[in-house]
Amino acid sequence: MKISSFGVSEENVRLIGRYVIKDGTLWLVQSGSAAEFTVIGKTAELIIKGDSSIHSPFYHRPRFAVYVNEKLIIDKTTDKPEEVIGLFAGENTVTVKVKVMMLSEAEYGAVGIGCINIDTDENAPIRPTPKKDMSIEFIGDSITCAYGVEGAGCSDPFRTSTENFTRSYAYLTSQKLKADYSAVCYSGHGIISGYNTSGVKDTQRLVPDFYGKASKLPDYSEKWDFDKHKNDIVVVNLGTNDSSYITADGRMHFDERINEFMEGYIAFLKTVREKNRDAYIICTFGTMDNDDIHGHVGKAADRYIKETHDSRVIFVHTELQRESDGYGCDWHPSEITHRKLADMLADKISSILAAV
Repeated sequence: MKISSFGVSEENVRLIGRYVIKDGTLWLVQSGSAAEFTVIGKTAELIIKGDSSIHSPFYHRPRFAVYVNEKLIIDKTTDKPEEVIGLFAGENTVTVKVKVMMLSEAEYGAVGIGCINIDTDENAPIRPTPKKDMSIEFIGDSITCAYGVEGAGCSDPFRTSTENFTRSYAYLTSQKLKADYSAVCYSGHGIISGYNTSGVKDTQRLVPDFYGKASKLPDYSEKWDFDKHKNDIVVVNLGTNDSSYITADGRMHFDERINEFMEGYIAFLKTVREKNRDAYIICTFGTMDNDDIHGHVGKAADRYIKETHDSRVIFVHTELQRESDGYGCDWHPSEITHRKLADMLADKISSILAAV
């Protein structure tokens, strides 16, 4: 047996979503961030690394999955600084497709891939899978993260073990369109305020502050290279957490705060356009609650279009979730609701591209 160790890099694996490479380790840092590649050999194993989040309570540790030839072989939360995961073993040389994906969201830590150990005679036994023809970026909050999608119901408390990006409308939309994807999403975050029903603005949890970085966590807060990672479509699904601040105090400050939100939304659209010069930008809102905010997202998009004459920005109305479709943790969307939203978005994106 001849075991060789290979590092993971942009040259030998296909990197999906946002990531950071530090000291020879590839860190998957956002919901759905993944490494996909083929391996040629008789046996192979991955070295998976955990960061400081392994010391967090078990229900707040990063969750990840490993697939071999599309079959799920590992689904767990990180609990060790380093562990070995066997991919396959046999006497004959085979070619196997491998995918490692972070299922939980950025704020709870990252998942690292240290190296791949292979029994092989090949000089280059690790090869990236082909890129897809289209790339979609999803910017959002807990809904995009698939917060609690695998929870037992609305009274179930949040755990990263019930957060699964593969059941998010974002991932499902990209699968329907056979597109690559990237996600930038944080639970409780908004445009002008994070989730807060006290009426006090939460300016510590704002997606625009972290959009230009791989992750908001200090260990992975490197500047993201938008020129290197171009998107054809960008979906902005924000405002649900802002609504808790806007409608607090019995809506006494609604007019003032909704105007502030719309100004912030327009400013963020300008940032998104600056970073994605040729992409179609789709603006949508939630599914959880508050039709008032939903309508003002549409108004903000209209104001932006009139001001900038940007013809590649589209507002898409989404329906509120239904009790009959069930709920995830803390009243978040169920898998049924995510699938319905994915169907709608995929159809809308297809119609947009068909008209080009």
